[in-house]
Amino acid sequence: MLRNDEPAVLLQEVQEGLGLPHGFRLRRDDVHPRAVTPRVAELVLDISVPCSSCASPIGFPGLVCPSCGKVVPLPLREALEARLEASDEDFREAKAKIRSAATTLLVLALLHAGAGLLRFLVETSMGFQDAAEKAMAAANLIAYLGMGTVLFACYAWCARSPVRATAVGLGTWLTLQVAATIASPLSALPIGLSGFLVAFVRFAVLLLLVRGLVAALRAWSVMRRMAEKR
Repeated sequence: MLRNDEPAVLLQEVQEGLGLPHGFRLRRDDVHPRAVTPRVAELVLDISVPCSSCASPIGFPGLVCPSCGKVVPLPLREALEARLEASDEDFREAKAKIRSAATTLLVLALLHAGAGLLRFLVETSMGFQDAAEKAMAAANLIAYLGMGTVLFACYAWCARSPVRATAVGLGTWLTLQVAATIASPLSALPIGLSGFLVAFVRFAVLLLLVRGLVAALRAWSVMRRMAEKR
């Protein structure tokens, strides 16, 4: 939303971005999100959603209603971000990369849980020689399921706090890779076709998670700028 104390250069930028003739007085109702550039939209648009309790407008950061003090529920916060996503290209691109990172975390969670269960079933069908071997198989199953649970929690957490969720998910996955390399150094070497495929998948996962974390930081920066303008 434009303020009375905006510098004249910003007002000129808005007018040029909209293609308005000189002397035309700009009103907020005249602005459509698709008719402006991201920079102009940031200056002109007042992005908000009505509070479910008192109907007062709620803007960013969108955690608590400024009028009644009620905590904003997640669906309403998602609606607020959806409006910003529709009007800001940078935010829209960042959200797309965050979704890719979240999907990667979900796939990793399912793969770890499935691999743990499959390994345990195979070892059980082959039989155990002693109690120690059975205990080791159970410990491996718990480790795989625990890792899958952590990664799935990070996936679900992305909806509320994408920066923290992607950071924790990336750290968890890197810790697992380091532990696997220490336990079996040869497994980290791209030997043969299967080794190259594993190395490629690891690189792709790392790229998607790092890109998601950077995008989450950028989206948070956009929302912070919107909050400062209110």
